[in-house]
Amino acid sequence: MAFWPRDERTKSKPAKRNAHEKEWNRDYPNLEPGLIGAATLVEDSNKRLNWAFVATPPQNAKDLNPETRLRAGKHTTVFPPTCSTPAPRKSGSVQQSAEQGANFLRTFLPDVEIASELIRDRLIEETAIARELEQFDPYLGNLLDYTEAQSNENHVSLFFPTGETNRDLCSTFIKYASDSEIVFTPFKENIYTFPTPIQHIVASRRGPNLAVRTFGSTQLFRLKFNGDASSKPSLVGLATITRQETANEVTVDMKHTSMQAEMLLIGEKGTVSKCTIANGGKQIVSLGGNRLPSKQTSDGFWRISTGDDHSSLFVLSKKNLWQTDVRAPSSLAEFHSLPSGKQCFTSIEDYQNDYILRMSSTKQIIWMDVRFPKQPLLAYAHERDYDRYLSISTITKGFRHPLTFLTSRNNSLTTVYDVSCSLDQRIQLKALPYLLPSESTMYGENNGRQFITHDKALGMVRYSDRDGVEYTEITRDGCLVDHTYAVENKEVFETMKILEERFEDVGPLGRKEFAEANLSGAYNAIFRRHFDEAKKFEEENAESFYELLESFPSYMQRKEAPTEHILSTYDVMFRAGDEPPQVGRSDFLTTSIVNSKRGFRALKQGRLSGELVQAPLHRSIAPALRSLDKKFPTDPTTSMEYLQSFNLADDVDCSVQAREFERESCQQLAVDLALSADIYSDVSVVKAEPVDQTLELMTEALSLGNEPPLVEFRFLRPLEKISAYSEDKTTFSKAPELPIGVRLLLKDWDNADPEDYVYRDPYDLSSSTASSAIPLPKMPRQPGQPPIITQSQSQKPPTIMASSAATALKPEPNPRKATAQVQSQDRFASNMVPGFGSTRLDRSMINSSQPPPQTQSQSQEMFASTQVLPGPHGGRPSMPKKKPVKKRLGGF
Repeated sequence: MAFWPRDERTKSKPAKRNAHEKEWNRDYPNLEPGLIGAATLVEDSNKRLNWAFVATPPQNAKDLNPETRLRAGKHTTVFPPTCSTPAPRKSGSVQQSAEQGANFLRTFLPDVEIASELIRDRLIEETAIARELEQFDPYLGNLLDYTEAQSNENHVSLFFPTGETNRDLCSTFIKYASDSEIVFTPFKENIYTFPTPIQHIVASRRGPNLAVRTFGSTQLFRLKFNGDASSKPSLVGLATITRQETANEVTVDMKHTSMQAEMLLIGEKGTVSKCTIANGGKQIVSLGGNRLPSKQTSDGFWRISTGDDHSSLFVLSKKNLWQTDVRAPSSLAEFHSLPSGKQCFTSIEDYQNDYILRMSSTKQIIWMDVRFPKQPLLAYAHERDYDRYLSISTITKGFRHPLTFLTSRNNSLTTVYDVSCSLDQRIQLKALPYLLPSESTMYGENNGRQFITHDKALGMVRYSDRDGVEYTEITRDGCLVDHTYAVENKEVFETMKILEERFEDVGPLGRKEFAEANLSGAYNAIFRRHFDEAKKFEEENAESFYELLESFPSYMQRKEAPTEHILSTYDVMFRAGDEPPQVGRSDFLTTSIVNSKRGFRALKQGRLSGELVQAPLHRSIAPALRSLDKKFPTDPTTSMEYLQSFNLADDVDCSVQAREFERESCQQLAVDLALSADIYSDVSVVKAEPVDQTLELMTEALSLGNEPPLVEFRFLRPLEKISAYSEDKTTFSKAPELPIGVRLLLKDWDNADPEDYVYRDPYDLSSSTASSAIPLPKMPRQPGQPPIITQSQSQKPPTIMASSAATALKPEPNPRKATAQVQSQDRFASNMVPGFGSTRLDRSMINSSQPPPQTQSQSQEMFASTQVLPGPHGGRPSMPKKKPVKKRLGGF
């Protein structure tokens, strides 16, 4: 084997600790569309050197004409689908799916007491796992395989699962009758039924062995044909391999060896086991796969590959490829690895006599020689999206050199790569990769695919749950051979026709029956009969309507019992008339004779005005409508023009009845809005009688505490109620007495408009206005009573001095006799010593026999001031200073 020039220099690690290592892809030829990949000088027949490229076929190569390509020919359905049409996938988050599942359990299992949080957490976890498996399921293998008859090479048997849950194993016989005829014989009855769904099928090509892996276990069978090879085969069980026998790991891949009764298996953590059938029993031996690095066992993706001699074994994981010898499992060595990043392996193929090992990744296809580890021969970037279901299949039969096909489970796209060794033993790209065109869609998913090669024909078989088994012929361009396909046993297709109209069983929803109802009668009753009856009712009650217009203004005076709640104009008119034949839950929702054309005309004439009703309490709530819609007119009786702006667009096909219905509906809405704009009540908002506040103010000035008065309620009066769980069922009709804290907050409220309220700081001494934040309400003067003088006098700030001063300054006498002041807060006694922080009075004032001059009317006794003086100590006596220590100036 000759290699192309490569860069074999050692890779240098990044200098920085956090620097990312760059991907190194120059140590072997990497081909991409538009690049040469690798080049070297070769000697021709004339002893001259010429350039040779890996992507250019040599001039003396006659293996295949580069212009001749494969194409897809006829397409035939071999076996019909057996699964019903899937239900549409619901779009939503994981949290929404969990909530729907929890509601389903509560509805159909009401007796099961399970915490809702437990149900939701469990369903969220299962939904997240299910969505991850939809992206990539490492446990799902190829569900289609075939075996060739030992007695006749023209007979091939296909094996695949069927049924709603893929638990039934079925078979189809393929016979190459002549050079241009292929006959397919599907069998209606299944050959075996498993307790759990099938996940992987592996059949030996030239042997009678078949292995089927399900959710529960792996079973080995021997195929037995009764008489002719074209008859339905039967299975003879050989062994059943459980999870406990494979190191407690779920099997993810398996291979038949050259021996008829031997199979290799690998678990989800990389443990390789060999199962041998001998003397009617089985023997399972571990090959030491558990010595693989533990960091590679978390993904669950493992694949195995062998050769024709089955002595060398390759183990493929997500990022690495190891090589070992089945005869000496301890000889485990790393064969190849991918650089760090998102790229990962997807499949590996068994090597053949050319010793070329082919594998695919999410980025490229790699060709390697099994005799040279860590030295790939060639890598070609396939330029597909990130897909972990990519798989490769190589065909050598019928061609002079192998062809590699790249397929995927997510689509039907097939790419052909013509890569083989040239005459100088260098691997070379014979032709550029190309797609295999097909008449069917390229977006169909499949669960299994196989390329069946024969001396007379080449075909690709696909299996999917929704399309069944399909056979596609693959031919060369310009091929003159026209094959004919015949499908026998048409009873299978006739039986499966009913599945085309079936839907997937989704539980209780699947038991619903299809029903079709004619709703034309309901529409006639709504849009025709209803309007005719409404017009008839309006004409019959015309006299009652005019009587109602004359009597409704005096309803508040004529009624017998007072109304406990507020009434609107519509309520007054409704109660003033006769009782309706059909009583509704609310008067507003009950049909009345006011809702008619005569009612709208009476509204326009002003005969339904709210001013006609005489009630102790009458308020208009029309401004509330304008707060909801600024464009709403001030007078609700004129809202007809505004409401007509919301009419539907003019349509030529619109009938006269529809336009009449639209106009009448607009009139009724205008009547409803106008009759709901005024409210009335029997309980009037009576203000409390005015009291003489002079005595109250004088009492507050002489009292120590300024306790606010009780809160007086007007229309809305709270009532203290007893809790329903209390044993004492006594109720109170008197309003409760509010605590002093609430009364302090409400004492300054004088029932004025909040928008006209102006706040004034009571501590603002520079202002010459009144010190009270809210002015006193005006009271009528009584004859013979002197007016109350409210004087606002600014207070002189106190003189700041040290607290240790022995003498205090005398307060300045006030020449004017001050009257009682109305203040928002009690002030300290002014006959204190102005020196804050000191409690000693003036000595002259103490020795004097006359009392000090009364400058102000005090409502609080003299006490010491607690105001903090400015300075570092706040007026407190400072500590004596320590004598400074003399510093030494001289040295020793």
